[in-house]
Amino acid sequence: MRFRVQSGILALFAVAMCLTLFVSKTASAEPGFFSSYCAGCHSNDTTTCNGCHSHGVWRDSSRTVMNLKATTDLAQYRPGQTVNVTLSGGYRTGWIRAKLYDHTGTEVARVTGPTGMGDDGTGSAAQQFPVIMSAPAPSTPGFYTWSAAWFGNAFDVNFFNNSQHKEEKVSTNQFEVIAPPPVCADADKDGYQDSGCNADPAKGGGDCDDTNPAVNPAAVEVCNDGIDNDCNGLIDSGDTDCTMFILAPGNGSHLTSPPTFMWSAGGNNRFKAEFSYDPLFGSIVWATPVLSTTSYTMSASTWSKAPSNKQIFWRVRGANINVTPIVVQTGPEVATFWKN
Repeated sequence: MRFRVQSGILALFAVAMCLTLFVSKTASAEPGFFSSYCAGCHSNDTTTCNGCHSHGVWRDSSRTVMNLKATTDLAQYRPGQTVNVTLSGGYRTGWIRAKLYDHTGTEVARVTGPTGMGDDGTGSAAQQFPVIMSAPAPSTPGFYTWSAAWFGNAFDVNFFNNSQHKEEKVSTNQFEVIAPPPVCADADKDGYQDSGCNADPAKGGGDCDDTNPAVNPAAVEVCNDGIDNDCNGLIDSGDTDCTMFILAPGNGSHLTSPPTFMWSAGGNNRFKAEFSYDPLFGSIVWATPVLSTTSYTMSASTWSKAPSNKQIFWRVRGANINVTPIVVQTGPEVATFWKN
């Protein structure tokens, strides 16, 4: 009976020693695995740990959670635009090999080094996590998901056949391919595309008459031709460019010396300022000569004739003599001043 017990104890001790030796051998093999089992084919490559499945795809040494992640650089692409996919993972160091697959499962890019075997002794960071792989976006608009794969030796804690290689795939985020913008016409070659195709002047569009090169968002509004020359939706006097605004002196000013009257051109090139005691200008008491400028300084002799402490109204009329027929416009504003 004592012999059997002793024999059982010895048997258990032998099994324990074998397990200890096996675990020790497995654990101690990992640091030298590359030189022992991979260097024969990868004699020109630097040592890598992430090149083995045991280290290249897991989050940590517990090997319970995959650590591979593939992300695109953008959420939207135009057809044919370059899609850059970053593959990250592993928890050790060293070069890896990776592949990129499109939505059909077709390989479209890979990172394998100069000769396809490894880093050829360069230690290049381009072949270490994270790696970037690129390929053209699909030509058809829609939503797509690609996949990226780590590729290397299949060695792992539960798989010790060092002669085999395998892939470990992970899907990218979903991305969208959007339709390209239409190619819009510029029939009149004035630098602005037809507003029916491209309505934004800031993007080279907004031409409301693509048959007339004198009509576009950069044109100056002609104030009496019945055309929206600058394509802002306003025609002739309805356009603020065709409005003569009074600028100085300020409305209701009390003046002690001959003033300088100023106004905006409003698309005109000839002007006349008119003065009256009547806000409706039933009678004109004085007017300037026809002017080609947008200002007029009253002479001292004329100023001396103006009554003191009496409200005087003034307005501006104008025309563009380069456009026929010539139309005289009256500015919308009436201003007043007092001579003190």
